[in-house]
This record gives sequence, C-alpha cells and structure tokens, in this order.
Amino acid sequence: MSAEMPEPPGRRFDAEIIRQPLRLLEIIGCVIVIGVFGYYLRAALSLPAPFNDMDIGAGGFPKLVAVATLVATVLVALTAIVKSLLRLPYTLVALKRPVMVLLAMVALVVQALLFTRIGALATTGLFALLTMLICGERRLPHLIASPVLLVGFIYLVFVVAFGVRLP
Repeated sequence: MSAEMPEPPGRRFDAEIIRQPLRLLEIIGCVIVIGVFGYYLRAALSLPAPFNDMDIGAGGFPKLVAVATLVATVLVALTAIVKSLLRLPYTLVALKRPVMVLLAMVALVVQALLFTRIGALATTGLFALLTMLICGERRLPHLIASPVLLVGFIYLVFVVAFGVRLP
C-alpha cells in the first residue's frame, strides 16, 4: 500500500515536464545568479563611501553580500563543470510544476516592485498569501494565520523593537 494519496483527476500543471541533470541546472542557475549579482555589485560600488573609516557605509553591506554570493556561485559552477568534465555519475532533477515555479518567481519580482508603492507590511502579507496559494496550500487556517503572523512578527521586530520606518 502506497503512502501517497492519488492525485484527483483534472489537476493541471502536475505533469513532470522538465527533467535535466543537476549539473546542467546548476551551471545555468549559476550563470543567471552571476549576472544578477554582477549587476548588484556594480550598483553597490556606486554607493557613497562612509564618512567614518570604522563605519561600513551605505555600500559596505551590499558589497559584502554581492562578493560573498559571487564567490560561492563561482565555486558551485566550477564544481559542476569539473564533475561534467570528469563524467562522474549525476542526479536527474525533475521539475514537476514548472508553470507554478515560474509564476512564483514572477510574483517575487512583482512583490519587489510593489514594496514602496503599497507598503512593506501590506506587500509582505499579500504576497505571503499568494505564494502559499501558488505552492498549493489550500487550508484556510494556514492561509489566514501565516501571513498575519509573519506581518505581525515583522512589525514587532522592526517597527516596535528597532524603530525602523518601513515604506
């Protein structure tokens, strides 16, 4: 007897569509991440230098994040390339819901664009709910409680405890 419950008929986007070696997906993903964080580093380098030599400054933390991410990504890419050249055994990765994965990525981009327009707390709550729906969550208590608790936690920590003014 299988532990998995059978899928109800008529479900869309559940077919296994993308099946690729992990190394290939790692290399493709690394190229994308290197491009994005290269752009991010260029923007971070244009931020003003700190007035105090002991201070990290406006661009210090973004530079640190960009450089650390680029170094880690290059190491992952080199590992994947070396494994490919040595023809080591590989793992196949199956992406079973590529449309939903793409939709979740688009939702994250839209969330970033709306942050300053409708506010950080409203955007976080709305997109927490949207992300849960995209990922398949349908239990009403979870759909209500998770975004509310997330927004409440962010409010308590950043606004109340640290006094940060969120957009």
